[in-house]
Amino acid sequence: MPGVTLASQFSVNRLTRFEDALAAWPGPVSAVVYLMDMSDIDVLIEYFRVAANLERYHRVELAVVAPNFADEERYRYPINQLRNIAIGMIRTTHHLLIDADFVPNRALYTEVVEKRFAEMWRTDSESSIGTVAAPNPSRTAFVVPCVALVEDYSGAYPETIDELRSLFDRRLAYITDSNAGHGLTADKVFLRSAMIKSSPWYEVCYESQWEPYYILPRTAPAWDERFRNQGGDKQQHALILNALHYRFLVLSDVYLYHRDHAKLVWPGGGLVRHENTFNYFKGWMDDMVRDFGVSFRWPHGCATPLVSEQLRLMEGIGFG
Repeated sequence: MPGVTLASQFSVNRLTRFEDALAAWPGPVSAVVYLMDMSDIDVLIEYFRVAANLERYHRVELAVVAPNFADEERYRYPINQLRNIAIGMIRTTHHLLIDADFVPNRALYTEVVEKRFAEMWRTDSESSIGTVAAPNPSRTAFVVPCVALVEDYSGAYPETIDELRSLFDRRLAYITDSNAGHGLTADKVFLRSAMIKSSPWYEVCYESQWEPYYILPRTAPAWDERFRNQGGDKQQHALILNALHYRFLVLSDVYLYHRDHAKLVWPGGGLVRHENTFNYFKGWMDDMVRDFGVSFRWPHGCATPLVSEQLRLMEGIGFG
């Protein structure tokens, strides 16, 4: 059915953190909880014994994944496998996959899903929405800008672009990894560019080491399950979309935010680089060359030339 499902995956220590996302998203939700240890079962049961928690999660399609607790392999968090499980449970045409500590501003659902996307689903790919030609929804990644709030921020969460801009001006918000991971949707573009004020979205071209969050059709490629823990998992997915000539349209006036925190240490010590070459692209890049040719990293899906304020270096993808 037409719609956008919010999807996520996390361990039991993120159940409470994900409550903020649930409060901000009135639409359908799909989530997968991964149990690292036997004791996590008790944590899960205790959490849902609280009536308020049951109420918060009542509209969530929830799956619980329990590995073989006798196998140390369980500590190698199967992040992409869990993402695929969450996506596999959705019933809508599109989904927004986020990490558990990210929160959408409320306009992402009320203005984008209920209004802009509803109009797109009612029309074909040649019609117009606002002042921008409507894209082909089956070959478009709708990018949601992502920002971080400083760790000690204690004020109200920003719900509008004006509120977010004020936090940037006061150095209470910033772009995470502005030189690579989320730099393509930098604040000077989505917060301050007069070019996009009257448009529901603006186009950007793929670039090296990009890690966007995006709304995708259910038919989009699955996440490569050889990637575990943290390292290259988002980069590989964006690179595949680019190789398949997807367009990347950044949504205006909406965003995801999260509070900054100390660098994540995976349970059990996580996965060391030399234990799995796919975690840092080495074997996987050979597969990409075989399937798409040596030019697969070039930005293929762009329908319009890059404007000067979005122009960035497009070097080869990094290895961690």
